[in-house]
Amino acid sequence: MSRVAVITDSTCCLPADVVKKYDIKVVPLEIIYQEKSYRDGIDITPGEVYQIMRMKENLPTTSTPAVGDFLEVYRKAAKQAESILCITLTSLQSQTFQAAMAAKGTIVTLTAHEKKAWNPTRQPVEDAWLAKMTRMGIKDVGSMLAEFKKMQAAAWK
Repeated sequence: MSRVAVITDSTCCLPADVVKKYDIKVVPLEIIYQEKSYRDGIDITPGEVYQIMRMKENLPTTSTPAVGDFLEVYRKAAKQAESILCITLTSLQSQTFQAAMAAKGTIVTLTAHEKKAWNPTRQPVEDAWLAKMTRMGIKDVGSMLAEFKKMQAAAWK
């Protein structure tokens, strides 16, 4: 069992290989375009969204993930990790943070995981790195920093 499951929303725009490598769970926002709803990163790619936006007409809108979307991911993560760390878009720009927190309240009530870690302010990549370092047993700061620099360089090429 992993110590920490990292969950974020699709606005993080992490490369797919980073999400896979660090087993980051991504809850997609909905993209609404021409009266159809698409799950960000699943039914529509970021590239497709950017192409639509370049047209500067009939721009897409977004919708917050449902509380149930976060709840489903939390339930799965709670079975695979001791703690859950969820990082979302700021509450100043979106209701995504509130949806994530509402789901957190539900999962804590339903599964009695009161010791879960919740910190919406840190970067998903940094948190995934910290979880990986813990799993690898790397504890000295020099080794951690060297590994972090490698991972960060690979993630943002």
